[in-house]
Order: sequence, then structure tokens, then C-alpha cells
Amino acid sequence: GAVMGEIASAVEGPAKEEEEEEEFQNWELVWAKSAAKGDWWPCQKCEVPDSRYQIDLTSQIRIDADEHCVYCFGSLNYAKIKPGMIAKFERNYQRFSKECKKKSFHKALEDVEKYKNGTFPGAPRPKPPGSKGKKEEGKEKEAKP
Repeated sequence: GAVMGEIASAVEGPAKEEEEEEEFQNWELVWAKSAAKGDWWPCQKCEVPDSRYQIDLTSQIRIDADEHCVYCFGSLNYAKIKPGMIAKFERNYQRFSKECKKKSFHKALEDVEKYKNGTFPGAPRPKPPGSKGKKEEGKEKEAKP
């Protein structure tokens, strides 16, 4: 994938020196680190989860306008990321994927691969109001005479 990226950036014109100028969309794969000396970790940028998510959050995440909320693969928890501590995924994969030697990091990379081929859900998405799990709906329909 690296070669394709280089070709694409050559076409767009000079590479941006300011990393922070880049736009990161919700649900895109990113590298993020929560501390300056921390490891770059495979994550998915996401919305700050709220009551629509129907998940138990032990600590409510509050982020400033310039911060990012990410969902960390491997640990499957949320993190608050400061500006400049987030990077495009594919473009930095070769470098960042070799930097960390932790077992949990390798599990995180495996989660990413599963996410890409559709066998892992990635960051939870908000559930539409009033929806329960699909399995439950099926049972309810079957139960009715």
C-alpha cells in the first residue's frame, strides 16, 4: 500500500508539513497516542459515546473542540487524544506497526485486520432509539401466535 500512497501524494502537490491541518473523519482508522512518550496505537476515530450507545461507560469522556475521541483496538476502550497525537493509518503503518513490541499491541493489529475483513465490529456505533439487539426482535416475533 505504501507505493500507492506516495503516488497519490505526488499528484496532490507538496506534502503538508503541518500534520494538525489534516481532517480526520469519524470511524476512520488512525494511529493515536495518549501521551507524548506513549506508543502510537491502532485506533478508530469516533464520536464521544453518549446514551444512544447503550454501553456502560465507567468514566464519561469529555473532549475539547480540538481533541479527538478514539476507540483503541486491542484494549477496546476509549481514549481522549490531544491535537498532534493522531495520525493517518495507512500512510504510517509501515513505521508505527514495528515500533511497539507489546503483546497487546500485536493483538490490536490483529483486531484491525479483522475489522478490515469484516469479522470484527470496531468502535461501537450509536443504536437507533428503541432498537434492541436483532436477536431479541427475532425472538419476540416468533413468540407471537
